Amino acid sequence: MKQRVFSFWDYVKAAFNLKMDVGRLGYLPVNKLALAGFVILGFGNPGFWFIGTAFEIGYLLYMSGSERFQKYVDGTQIMAEKQQWTQKQSDFYSQLDHVSQERFKRLVSHCEGILRSAEMAFGKMETDDIRIRGLSELSWMFLKLLFSRIKIYTILSETSKEKIKEEIRMLEAKLSKENESTALYRSLMGTLEIEKRRLENIQKAEENLKVIESELERIEKHVRLISEEAQVSSDPDIISARLDGIMTSLQGTSKWMTEHTEIFASIEDSSIPKGLISEPLKHPEEE
Repeated sequence: MKQRVFSFWDYVKAAFNLKMDVGRLGYLPVNKLALAGFVILGFGNPGFWFIGTAFEIGYLLYMSGSERFQKYVDGTQIMAEKQQWTQKQSDFYSQLDHVSQERFKRLVSHCEGILRSAEMAFGKMETDDIRIRGLSELSWMFLKLLFSRIKIYTILSETSKEKIKEEIRMLEAKLSKENESTALYRSLMGTLEIEKRRLENIQKAEENLKVIESELERIEKHVRLISEEAQVSSDPDIISARLDGIMTSLQGTSKWMTEHTEIFASIEDSSIPKGLISEPLKHPEEE
């Protein structure tokens, strides 16, 4: 989920649809109501249509060109994206088993410790500091790997590789007794191809599961190492070098995930939207 960059016309549209707090009446589209008022008055005196048009053009140009209004629109978008991203994180987390949830909580705890050590060394860091984003991205990637691991385990638990192998042997035995020109032979051959593809998918899922397990363990050990080093040394250069190393770690994992899009097809976000995170991921129950 990448943060959208607004154009001038996006700000014009936002200004046109802007709702304002009108006390007990709540939030109302004041601009649209005013424009409707000018239209109604214009039926009595067409001059109001010209006044309304001039008013609307002036209002839209002023609002869309206002730096303060642009920041408001940008901030509204950020909040909406943050809520969407937080909900997605919670959805993934809720589908994990207890052991996976505990692994994620431990990783987040280590990341929070690293952040505290980094702030002691550098002071309060900005939201978009690449080092903070690295911790957030790593936590988010870890959650996605845990979620994908559960998906693969579910697939493997619902399918028996040995049963498929046995069905393949039975089909091959039947085919050996049939004439290749018969309809039954063609039907059996089609079924055999399907079973072989099922077996290939299971074997591929098992291979992917091994890689995911390895990546999860590597990330855990990497974060734990940085956490331990950050506690032992308060040298800003050392802490900075370790945090920079997280970005290198991310690149390798991200590349593998990109090359295996079939596993992560249902996970839309490859990274946390820029500007949304000022610290590593929080445990969903803390939100």
